[in-house]
Amino acid sequence: ALAAEIPAGVVGTSIVELLVNSGLASSNGEVKRLLSGGAISVNGIKVFEDSVIDQISLLTKGKNSFLLVR
Repeated sequence: ALAAEIPAGVVGTSIVELLVNSGLASSNGEVKRLLSGGAISVNGIKVFEDSVIDQISLLTKGKNSFLLVR
């Protein structure tokens, strides 16, 4: 039920691509600024550099923006 409301991305994609393609960020530069500022977390753990998500995860931007990677 909840999974239908959260935007979804595909496993094997980088954090930058996921956020830009889902519309949660407007540009690659914005995602890189968010990463360096500590605003992005994967499964509740803050990430500070771009990496490829290789398993089912919940990507969070700030407090209220979510992206399910599956």
